[in-house]
Amino acid sequence: MGWEAHLPAQVLLWLEKALKHTHFHRLKFRPIQTEGVNYFEFISNCVRENTRLEIFDLNDVTIENSRDIDLLCEVLNNKPSLQKIELMNCGTEGGVFREIFNKLRPENVHKIDISVNHLSNLRPTDMSEFLSSNPSLEELDLSNNSFNERDIVYIADAPRHNTTLRSLHFRFRLRFRVPPTNLYLLESAIYDSTSLNAAYDSNHHCRLFLHMPGSDIYKFNTYDYPTLNRRKKIYTLLSKRTRRRENASFFEQDGIGIKHIPQILSLLKTFSEHSIETGGRREDDEVKPLSIAYEIMRDWRMPELYYLDQMEQD
Repeated sequence: MGWEAHLPAQVLLWLEKALKHTHFHRLKFRPIQTEGVNYFEFISNCVRENTRLEIFDLNDVTIENSRDIDLLCEVLNNKPSLQKIELMNCGTEGGVFREIFNKLRPENVHKIDISVNHLSNLRPTDMSEFLSSNPSLEELDLSNNSFNERDIVYIADAPRHNTTLRSLHFRFRLRFRVPPTNLYLLESAIYDSTSLNAAYDSNHHCRLFLHMPGSDIYKFNTYDYPTLNRRKKIYTLLSKRTRRRENASFFEQDGIGIKHIPQILSLLKTFSEHSIETGGRREDDEVKPLSIAYEIMRDWRMPELYYLDQMEQD
């Protein structure tokens, strides 16, 4: 409904009555020009009276004040049939759209798209509270907003403690140059490669989609099972270190002892076998499991082994 339509106020009232107690699964609203009627009150009334609404789509309609956000969030939060919310290009630079993080709390929504809304200058807890307050949310699209590096830090930290979100989308404008530090922060939210322990404790549920100019890529958590995603990250990290003969030195820093060797060898074996069985191939930075095991045993000075060897000699 819309696309810069010019409608008298009376027409909106007729439409509102016509839409009462309807069973549309999707309602789309676009910008219109009218006098004497608050467009967001009209939208709220239409949504409220639709008992089977599953998809709410608001595009190119500017939200200019907190009252309109309150109207919108109140009706969306109390629509249990709703599954998907699209609020695209509704914010203005420095505007009030950021309040959506504090007020949008739908009950059963699985996907929210809030791309192209000039979002920036988030508070430290905006994203984490938004995710924790929307436990059914599985997919979130934050593409083409105006996030600064501090915002990226807050966004990257939120998924670390969330196991519900399955997809996080970032699409960057063609003219937007993405600083490498920002990309690293986003990737580290899903795969922290600073240590084996950090990789183990990373988020293994959410796929990170980075839509870059000229290509669409997603990294990590490509499997549907968190256990496999965890194994892949650890295997990838061990492979990277093997090429540089760094596993032994990093094991000491990570606090890895001989008691952990069976677990590491088992992980190498099971992930490699799964990759072969499913027809997958190793990434460019991954090496064969035997090479990793050989590098570990060759370079690692394990005090426990020396201790056992000394006992046998005595």
